[in-house]
Amino acid sequence: MGLSWAENLQHIAVNTSTSGNNTLIAAPGAGKYLAIDFITLNPDGGGQTLIFKSGSTELFRLMLDDNQPLTYENAIQHPKGIITCADNEEFVLNLGAAQSVTGFIRYRIVE
Repeated sequence: MGLSWAENLQHIAVNTSTSGNNTLIAAPGAGKYLAIDFITLNPDGGGQTLIFKSGSTELFRLMLDDNQPLTYENAIQHPKGIITCADNEEFVLNLGAAQSVTGFIRYRIVE
């Protein structure tokens, strides 16, 4: 019997300040994809452009002001999460400026 939705959750802390692409979660392997269920991010030190990617494919982008937090949550427990990466692709955060972004992500690896 497979793991329940909650038992399959994993998490990482986010602490990056490098402009450009930052791989936050590695590719899970062939036949698997990443489902992001919760993400909270906070830029520090000025406005920041955040581009969320599945591998090299842009999913969406946001502009945040200094200390403006971002939080998305999969409150209804959708099977594909609130952000879904393609098969065997990493979850990437591209920063428009070299400024600190911290936060937390909960995700699942789905077969």
